[in-house]
Amino acid sequence: METIIYLYRWKHPIQQNELNVQKEQALHLQKLMVREEFDMRDYKLVKLGMSETLLQICEENGIRESGRRTKETGGFFARRCRKKRRMQEKLLLEELEEMLSAESEIGGIVCEEIIAYFAGREFNGYFQADYVRHMLRYGTELLSHLVILGQTACVPELVYESIRHVKSMKWILPKRQFRVEQQEMVDILYEEYGLAVEVKLLEERESYMQVYPICLHPSLVLDFSEADRIATADVPRGSIWLDMAASEEKRRRIEDRNTGIRYFSLKKEWKQPQKALNHLDTTSKNGYNT
Repeated sequence: METIIYLYRWKHPIQQNELNVQKEQALHLQKLMVREEFDMRDYKLVKLGMSETLLQICEENGIRESGRRTKETGGFFARRCRKKRRMQEKLLLEELEEMLSAESEIGGIVCEEIIAYFAGREFNGYFQADYVRHMLRYGTELLSHLVILGQTACVPELVYESIRHVKSMKWILPKRQFRVEQQEMVDILYEEYGLAVEVKLLEERESYMQVYPICLHPSLVLDFSEADRIATADVPRGSIWLDMAASEEKRRRIEDRNTGIRYFSLKKEWKQPQKALNHLDTTSKNGYNT
């Protein structure tokens, strides 16, 4: 089972004298982090809360919260700072990797506002078929009315797997993404399954904000668009929105405006894993599993 490591800010108060002791010693991550594990059915989630103390140590050695390095200038002093920072970063990474050495397969690391050092190992599987299948667990009750925004490689595979539940389907995507393979899928769905797919192609300068209504009935919206702004005002209340790109801006726009749309994403699941598991258990007991 693949493991996702989720790093976040842990509100752990610590006294200044204790902080000085930690600075004088090597980084003892076990004392500066809190660890929780969750079996999310399709993958394992390890949440690591990083204390303010550890973040302060990281920031003082050049690892910025925003994901950007400290500004450097030329000369001997700058080279010395860079060397010191690399040594501290190496120590931090080695300690963390030793702590996680028991994990059999790490699918990626997710950083919530902190530590850009793990770039290159950061989780990028949002559009992978297994994770899309996992997210579909949240929306099976509305799978009969399916709306797909955008395109990704696993769309045909997942549509064919779910076709027995789908009664209507609308597909909205940029014209440049609608190629021969997509047209073939639309043709097969009509000729072999009797499903007439409504396809809306966006012109070069046309955005998802200009598409409304997205749907007329409470629907399952499977969103691969990566667009932060989408016209949701006319989406019927009770619809389920699966944001595969996990855009925080989109989440705020949907949830804070009391749209009546139920919003889900992997990032939301990582922040509240126990709540997510309870929801999935309820869905399973109500007989919505595909």
